[in-house]
Amino acid sequence: MFFKMPPGPFKLLIGVLLLSVAIRGLKWISGVDPYVRGPFDWAALVTSGLGMALALTVAVEGFRKARRHEYDEPAPGEASDGPRNRLLMSSGAMLVVMAATLSSIFSLLASTDGGDPYTTGPLDWASWASMGLIFVSIFALIAWIAHKGLM
Repeated sequence: MFFKMPPGPFKLLIGVLLLSVAIRGLKWISGVDPYVRGPFDWAALVTSGLGMALALTVAVEGFRKARRHEYDEPAPGEASDGPRNRLLMSSGAMLVVMAATLSSIFSLLASTDGGDPYTTGPLDWASWASMGLIFVSIFALIAWIAHKGLM
């Protein structure tokens, strides 16, 4: 259903994000103090940052291809702008993935800043703002899909 880019970037993105989740799971299982940054947190931050960069790269590449009209021919019986719309939808979905990864980075930084977990600091506000960015990007993607008549 979505645009078929070479599977390399998508598989790499999924692998990096799963590695980040596995690292966080290892920290949780190991019983390390959850409010102090340790090696597991730094490894999770690096892999999440790499995942965010990959998602942004895939999204920008998709938008670039749509702008230059470098997409597949429509399938038999498909609208002439179907491949372009699929490309734009998948690129928009990658922006949502990027926003979610950014939110997880801010949440990890906020939860491991070593301070009192019951107070609100600047990293907590950044974490909440990035969660708002996720909802805004999801609603914008849904509104665009509805406006195009693809729902």
